[in-house]
Amino acid sequence: MVYLTLITNKKELHNLKELIEPVWDFFDGLIVCYDAIEKPINDECFKYLDSRKKNGEILFRPWTNDHDLQMNVFLRQGPLKQNDWFVIRDSSERFNQEWCKDIKLFLNSFTMSGVKSIYNYGKGFAFQWNDGMVFQGSPHWGLAGGLGDAIDLQEFHDESKKEWTWRVKNGEDPNGRSAHYSIDHEAKYFWIYGRSNHALLKLEHDIEEYQRVETIRQIIRREAQLKGFSTSNIEGLKEYMKYFKENNYNNFKVFINSHKTWKNFYRWHFLKEEFDKIQLNEFDWKLE
Repeated sequence: MVYLTLITNKKELHNLKELIEPVWDFFDGLIVCYDAIEKPINDECFKYLDSRKKNGEILFRPWTNDHDLQMNVFLRQGPLKQNDWFVIRDSSERFNQEWCKDIKLFLNSFTMSGVKSIYNYGKGFAFQWNDGMVFQGSPHWGLAGGLGDAIDLQEFHDESKKEWTWRVKNGEDPNGRSAHYSIDHEAKYFWIYGRSNHALLKLEHDIEEYQRVETIRQIIRREAQLKGFSTSNIEGLKEYMKYFKENNYNNFKVFINSHKTWKNFYRWHFLKEEFDKIQLNEFDWKLE
């Protein structure tokens, strides 16, 4: 069996239809962890997913800012059996339909050659299931327990032929997200997700630097909580930045300069810099 798997919520109906409809015939089923306590009544998004599940299943868990715990629901509580393949997508991602129509042949060829883990530009894409698998880390979950060899699609295909899946760009998002949405989105991972492993991105080969950034992140969140600032929403970050700057400017500079996520958030919300300017030198800029 080859399943399409994802985590989602009732706000994503438009995205889900655009993701699923063009490729629905190419999968044996849909396995979803849905943001709810139990089967929702009069929920059009759930009804749509339920109508498309085929051999799959719609499972339920309320969202708690823990990607890995949410992902483990479809991984561990769904109908997946030994040697089934599961393909992972976000609601805002799309498939190349022409490429996807041969996905079973594509995955079978990898099975025959001993490949059981497939990534797409570093992000998990498709895996052959076994009962030792578990997702670890939020929000950039990593899948532990995979068997066999692994490949990345970026090494396999000609980009000019669009033989890969792609993500809807922020500026083109059907939910109406603006281009600068990425600034708050990045900050959310650092501020709201206590168990976040977001700092590891692009630092996979520099563990010491990752540990430095992560230590500062944890100290900042803990001190903010002790002082009564909310770490469950972005507004809490704005309030804490203002307080921190006014009361301990030297340490505030260390905090801001510790990672581009904090820098960009500060520049956008406090210095009111243009988004294009922030993008241009987001790695070089430093608070003096």
